[in-house]
Amino acid sequence: MNNRYVIADTCDVTWERIRDGKIVMTTESQLASISQAVSEERIYGGIGGGTVALISSQKEIDLSVRDALWMLDYLEMTQGVEINSAGTATITKKLEGKVADNAGTLEVTIDNTTVTEGVIVDKDGSQNVATFTTGVADLPLPAEAKDGDTVVVYIKEEVTGDMVTFSADKFSELYKCTYRTIAFDPSTMEHKKDIVIQFDSVKPSGSFDMSFEMNSPIAPEMNFTVLTPMGKKEMGRILVTDPI
Repeated sequence: MNNRYVIADTCDVTWERIRDGKIVMTTESQLASISQAVSEERIYGGIGGGTVALISSQKEIDLSVRDALWMLDYLEMTQGVEINSAGTATITKKLEGKVADNAGTLEVTIDNTTVTEGVIVDKDGSQNVATFTTGVADLPLPAEAKDGDTVVVYIKEEVTGDMVTFSADKFSELYKCTYRTIAFDPSTMEHKKDIVIQFDSVKPSGSFDMSFEMNSPIAPEMNFTVLTPMGKKEMGRILVTDPI
């Protein structure tokens, strides 16, 4: 029986939240790694102090997954909160306003007709709070802007969407984790087997970095610590199976 294979690919990774069974999956991972460390203590004895035994304990397994794509579920996992599909936030939005001379009064017109208040930035950089009526507000005089000029207008706008909060008193929950990759027969390079690796209890690290850089796609990386389930000694398993 041939039990030697070529493995040269990443893994599809699936997480299942233990509390409620929510599933998060990535089939676009760039890296899926497993690292094991064991504490080992040498016992010395006899003439010359030779090594007579090696005591092994405290097995530690850590996982790391780097994805090619970003999704909000990753923050949900690290923050220990659920995604709020009806989240709201108030943001500052930059618009352009057109200046027009209306019988000696300078008026600024913007396209957003629902705005009732904004900040108009004059050509000299001074800022003026203004009240808009159907998208039109007066620019206080004296002003540097002239008829036909374009000025910047800042408005407050409420937006809604999926939201994860950063809460000081909440941390990541426990998940089940499964890695699956493919193995090839080295003599034919045929997809011969699937490799499935499961861990019954993993805890996402709450530490993460997320940098926004021009022309540099975010590749989120998450780290996990494998735990020993209560009352058990088995932390996980690896299975070589026919292609799934």
